[in-house]
Amino acid sequence: MIDGYCHPDFKELENHFRSLIDSGYETGASFAVEKDGEMIVDLWGGFKDKEKTIPWDKDTICNVFSVTKGIIVPCMMHLVEQGKISLDDKVGKYWPEYASNGKENTLIKHFLTHRAGMFGFRERLENPRWQDWSSFIKALETQEPFHEPGTSQGYHALTYGFLNGELFRRVTGQTIGSYFEEHIADPFDLNFKIGLDDEDLPNCADTISISDAMGPSQGFQIFISLVPELFLPQPLKNIKRWYRKGDFKVAFDSTAANDDQNYMNSTDWRKAEIPAGNGHGNSNALAKFYGILSNGGSRDGKTIMSKESIIQALTPNTSGPDTVLFFADIKFGLGYLLNTPLSPIGRSETAFGHAGIGGACAYGDTDKKIGFSYINNKIHKGLKLYQSSNELSDILYKLI
Repeated sequence: MIDGYCHPDFKELENHFRSLIDSGYETGASFAVEKDGEMIVDLWGGFKDKEKTIPWDKDTICNVFSVTKGIIVPCMMHLVEQGKISLDDKVGKYWPEYASNGKENTLIKHFLTHRAGMFGFRERLENPRWQDWSSFIKALETQEPFHEPGTSQGYHALTYGFLNGELFRRVTGQTIGSYFEEHIADPFDLNFKIGLDDEDLPNCADTISISDAMGPSQGFQIFISLVPELFLPQPLKNIKRWYRKGDFKVAFDSTAANDDQNYMNSTDWRKAEIPAGNGHGNSNALAKFYGILSNGGSRDGKTIMSKESIIQALTPNTSGPDTVLFFADIKFGLGYLLNTPLSPIGRSETAFGHAGIGGACAYGDTDKKIGFSYINNKIHKGLKLYQSSNELSDILYKLI
């Protein structure tokens, strides 16, 4: 049960998307592709809720988790374009309270490239109130970094949004979510928000959580812990080092929200601004967003990000090994994942974007001139996390 539009030359994409919904593999999803400024695929189907009683429609929005990180990059780059900040400035110049306890030499570019050493909270936040922005900021201001800023890459799963968002607020006096809505979402008619209003809530699909979606099986964990490193191939050595270090647990489990598998469906979460992880939107909006960036950043006399800023944002800044993500060699520009293997953003050297823990993924490709977005509401386990968007990306690149 799907609806929407697909260009006749890309019917294979429509057929595969239909199979994902009709087979029950996905509960509900939307999928869109823009190429050369034309929306060639704009599909949706399935259900918004676990009970499969409310159909997913054109206006349905869904939490895309870390896909949100790619959305806030232009907001930060606007500050550079306007001369309000330099990426080499120390954060403390604009946010004095942050410059303490070993964070004095943190640069703005460290925030954007996951090199600030602040990928989690030192004290686990129990019963977090997501709309209480200041509680998260105070915790980050007072704690020491886990690694010296600038010396290593560690994926800032949740704190990325608080760090960049508070810096943005200090410079502009405006939240990054409200700025995005005013300067990007509204002018370009993008159905995407960071922090929902009451009138948005009825359009929101439920996230259907599967516990331990990111974690390897218990058997694998026992195996990797018992086998001496000498006998392991390099990829498994990296995973063993990752288990010992524990940065992943800090980054993804430093708030008690993870004890409640339904927190992402709470009104508190949906209405809060969590610029690293609670953007809500549909695939049409994200495909259009990345389609515009892949074609120079402007459309109809309006600009999301200048060509110069796009070049700067897509230049590799750091490539790991990432102490949070399995010590993998993951490349980041300024906020964007670049040509990342095992994810949908791995099909082209000129691909850039971001994926989210829910399985959502959105990216552009400056060579192919495309914008791609896949959003689903069922969180799949382990290596199946991005199976749907990987399969659709394989078909898309074959067709173009």
